[in-house]
Amino acid sequence: MEQNIGIIIAMCSVTCCNEPPPTDDLLDAVSGEVSSLVSAPRKNSILHIFVCLVTVALEVILEFWKKEEIARSKIWAIRSRTDLGRRQPYCAWFTKFVRCPDISDNDNDGSSVVLDSITSMSVFRLESPISKLDAKNKREILIGSITSQTPTLTQVANGRKVYGLLKAGRGTVRVELVKQEDCQAEFTCQVRGSYNQGREMVTSTSVVQHPGQKGNQLNNGIVMPEMSLQVFSLVHQLVSQSMEGLGKKMKNLEDKIGQLQKEMSDKSDSSEDRLNDRIGLLQKDVSDNVEQLQKYFNDKTDFFELRLDTKLDFFENRVEDKIDNNINLNKLIQLNSKVSIELAQFRTETKSDIMNTLGALRQSFQQEQGEALRSFSETFDKTLSNTSDLLSSMTSEFDLLKAYSKMNLYTVRNETEAI
Repeated sequence: MEQNIGIIIAMCSVTCCNEPPPTDDLLDAVSGEVSSLVSAPRKNSILHIFVCLVTVALEVILEFWKKEEIARSKIWAIRSRTDLGRRQPYCAWFTKFVRCPDISDNDNDGSSVVLDSITSMSVFRLESPISKLDAKNKREILIGSITSQTPTLTQVANGRKVYGLLKAGRGTVRVELVKQEDCQAEFTCQVRGSYNQGREMVTSTSVVQHPGQKGNQLNNGIVMPEMSLQVFSLVHQLVSQSMEGLGKKMKNLEDKIGQLQKEMSDKSDSSEDRLNDRIGLLQKDVSDNVEQLQKYFNDKTDFFELRLDTKLDFFENRVEDKIDNNINLNKLIQLNSKVSIELAQFRTETKSDIMNTLGALRQSFQQEQGEALRSFSETFDKTLSNTSDLLSSMTSEFDLLKAYSKMNLYTVRNETEAI
């Protein structure tokens, strides 16, 4: 026989006024349901994208069934076969959302107030008393509760799975029931909050499932078709299976990442060793090149110093030669001066001799007339001719000596200026 499993998911969700209210209660219910299903691994980006896609698909399906609900006047009851091949009828799916304007009450002075924050959320199962006289006073059995001290809740007991999450501005409690008597029972969702600087307010919402009802009846009379519940259950199973597969894939991915990190570490160590070896070889090559360059520089320096010394020696020799030439030039100048003096003296003496000779000749001429005068004239002509020749010769030699001295002087001066 097939085992009939009934599941009731009772969800209470409250949003404070500091957050924008949801556009549709039903869409917010599905969004909160899917978010709570995958709240633990949501940090992963791939899983977050998958959850977003599932949420969008659920919103499209809900919009479609909302239009069907308005167009149709009767409740659909369809049983669907899951991918595991088992028939699983669902008796109900209860969803109740309350926004800030919905959580309001009248204060002692009659003014309307709304919650500022949520302090606790609790879900109770109502049991009818044994005595029919006390039928109105039903006993509340606490199923699950979340508070600001314990904002998260996950427990499985007595055929009930309870999940809860309380955070700033929003709280969610989900209860999954697998017992048939729980599916037909009445539940209460109680919300406690504070307003006006710490004043407390309590609101309660009841969820009732009657035995003969084919769909889900809320306390405000809104009915959700059973077909949408089947779709939700299928999506829930698909999400669970996808989460399991994704978890395995994530584990494999983590293993691969760890292996990749290990390989990268090994490659990094190997690359570092190779880099150190190459750096050592490069340092050795640089040292060898520096030594060769230093040796080449020293050789070039020695050669340059040798050539410089040679050039300096040659220059010193040339300067000394020029100095010697200058000394010789001075000697030539002195010789020229001496020759000029001797020549002037010689001219003076010659002139004196000539004058003396002329005086003597004049006296002889006066004493001797005739032959003496002729003889004197001949002698005088010869003497004068010899004297003229001697003077011409000495003048030529003196001019040649003077020209040679000037030429040597100019040569020495040009060489000195060139140096």
